[in-house]
Amino acid sequence: MATSINQTPQFTTDLWAANEAAQKADAVTGGVNPNSQLDKDAFLKLLLVELQHQDPTEPMDSAKMLEQTSQLATVEMQEKTNQVMTQLSEQMQASASLNAMSALGKMANLANSVAKDTPTSEVDFSLYFPVEAKSGTIEIYDTLGNVVRNVSISDVKAGVSQFRWDGKNNNGEPTLPGEYLVKAKYLDANGGNRETVLGQYPVEAVKFDKGVAYIKVAGEYIDMNSVLEFTEPIAYNVTNSNQNSSSSSDKDDESDKPVNDKDSKDEIANNDSQKDEVTQS
Repeated sequence: MATSINQTPQFTTDLWAANEAAQKADAVTGGVNPNSQLDKDAFLKLLLVELQHQDPTEPMDSAKMLEQTSQLATVEMQEKTNQVMTQLSEQMQASASLNAMSALGKMANLANSVAKDTPTSEVDFSLYFPVEAKSGTIEIYDTLGNVVRNVSISDVKAGVSQFRWDGKNNNGEPTLPGEYLVKAKYLDANGGNRETVLGQYPVEAVKFDKGVAYIKVAGEYIDMNSVLEFTEPIAYNVTNSNQNSSSSSDKDDESDKPVNDKDSKDEIANNDSQKDEVTQS
């Protein structure tokens, strides 16, 4: 005597759910079966095979079929959306890379203060000098704008220089923990007044790590998100003071020489005639 077994029809959505459960199980155990991942085309084939082999006495419910086809359309839209988002992400990464490369040679403005943790702690900081500092003073301010410490400097080469503050004020007393602003006022080789503040450094290099752009300032790589502003560097014209003094002395010597009135009048007339010729041409 044959034994009949009642089998419940398994719809495509049920297969989909079973497939997702199998993928989760594979992810937990660490093994991934490449044939367990089905796309929309595979589900469509399953649906067609299900329609071909359905029980004539118990056909598939039309509402169930519409539900499955709508789910297939949703999957297709999600795949296209994922593709578009992937392309958009790649374009944004490329744009961020171009922006990061354009920062080379510019000035990066960071936070212009340093933090002092304890009353006895020392503070290390870096200052950028666009030109050589012959002499000057580093001024350290508290949050109220009061100068708490003056440090004399001399013969500081152009570039980024490292300094250390012992954390004491001008009276040799420990200062309170908190934020302190650092500024340097100095004279260049020509005796001109210059000023530089903490947090302004030229961008030396750019690197990318896992899609994130990092710039090198003051000898260290930092995230571009920590930069407040990028500005163009200021060009400083530094001339030799000895040349200037010699040229000025030569002019003074020439002015002291006697001038022949007749020769000067003839020279002026010749210059006027030359000017007229240039203007007319």
